[in-house]
Amino acid sequence: MITSKRGIYQFLFVMSFVVISLIMAVVFNLVDYSSAVVVNNDVIVNFQDDSTHSFIVKNLLPIPDAVGKKLSRKMETDGVEDYIDFSVQANAPSNEIVRYEVYLIDQNLDYAINSSYIKVYLTNGSLDIPFSEYHSVVPVYRDLETSESNSSGKRIFEGELKGGETQYFRLRMWLADTYVVTPEVRNFVADIYVKVLT
Repeated sequence: MITSKRGIYQFLFVMSFVVISLIMAVVFNLVDYSSAVVVNNDVIVNFQDDSTHSFIVKNLLPIPDAVGKKLSRKMETDGVEDYIDFSVQANAPSNEIVRYEVYLIDQNLDYAINSSYIKVYLTNGSLDIPFSEYHSVVPVYRDLETSESNSSGKRIFEGELKGGETQYFRLRMWLADTYVVTPEVRNFVADIYVKVLT
């Protein structure tokens, strides 16, 4: 217990500093809450290092799968990332199972790269080991199964989590080495979605 006036003033000064610091952090976005997205109150999706949920592939450099699987640069000056890290957490009691799917939706841009040249590779983000669907072959976007949640989406993962569990993901996409580069600028942009399945 603080008994002296000096001790009380020191305590009030420290508490004032803490409160002002927290207010400034929230006001000036020093603490980033924007990348967390709640889906149906059952799942929390968190995109690390970035508030965007879109993946962009440009028609600059076709690469073989062996190289694509190891892409590792984060945002460069050209605005393109080699991968996006995100996680899905079950926001439910520990005795409940939450079934969910992760899917992509092509933004269908004018002058888009044909989806048959867009490679999609999903790994366990914490270990960077491919999920079973991606072990033997790296699929192209066009060949992915249609999403159960949205008929215009392509499923990249379906799974279950117990309440409180978190699954980490790393998504890589690149231009297939069979693509013939042309002088006109073309992009492929897909948005990442997570949906709880019933």
